[in-house]
Amino acid sequence: MIKFIDRTGSNLNQKILEVNQVERDESGEIVRLYVKEIRNDQDGLTNQGTALNATELNKILDSLYQEIIMQDSERVSLDIQNLNIPAYLYESFLLPETGEKGSHILWEVTTGTGIKINGNQAVIERKINCQYAVLQAKVSFNSAYQMKTFSITIPSFDISFDTTPSDFNISWTQKIGFPNSTHFHISCPIELSNLYLEVEAIDLLKVEITHNNSIDLEFILTETDELNQTKTESSKTITLPFKVKIYDDSSKNYLVKEYDANINYTYQKSVVVD
Repeated sequence: MIKFIDRTGSNLNQKILEVNQVERDESGEIVRLYVKEIRNDQDGLTNQGTALNATELNKILDSLYQEIIMQDSERVSLDIQNLNIPAYLYESFLLPETGEKGSHILWEVTTGTGIKINGNQAVIERKINCQYAVLQAKVSFNSAYQMKTFSITIPSFDISFDTTPSDFNISWTQKIGFPNSTHFHISCPIELSNLYLEVEAIDLLKVEITHNNSIDLEFILTETDELNQTKTESSKTITLPFKVKIYDDSSKNYLVKEYDANINYTYQKSVVVD
């Protein structure tokens, strides 16, 4: 509704009108209003009782046009323009079900993982690897509708293992006849049940994985007989590299953590017999 001043009489007759229809030209300017009178009003055209200028009046008419005689397709277009979802989602949140102009909004996940729709809630399920999904909204009013898609990234959460790289860097001293051996244990504080372990080492080391496909991972490194029985004329230290890889599961699609480590191996001085 709008107020306007009828200047046809000797006195200003202020009226409240209801706009039934608006006609516009090609540029969008209002050229004709179809209105009906509701009542006279002596309060003036604004709260201060002063007349509205053309700019202010057009703002009111635009608002009335949108709210009273807007076409269904226009409502949908405006609501879909104002519909936005963040590109990165970290936690569950409520999805809008109704647009500002009255459109109904229906949501679905068309592809990807990490997000599920439960009623009007987007349920986010973060994992140890990043996930990607496409969220689609159908915005409709009566028979008019449009679709809008959002490409979503669900970032991985940080995993903090109780083992640090320094824990893997150890020292062995050769004891001929008594091969060195070290047991390693890796534990993840997050409740994951299927972490998968791989250990790569040079030929002078034997690898035995004793616990895998679990939240707790264990393996043993042992020096080979060849290394243990090697005799030298003087003490010297060599580096024996190995690599620890932890995957999200046995399919090894996602590498969660990788450690590059070394064993500092010191030979025992011995007499070399020809």
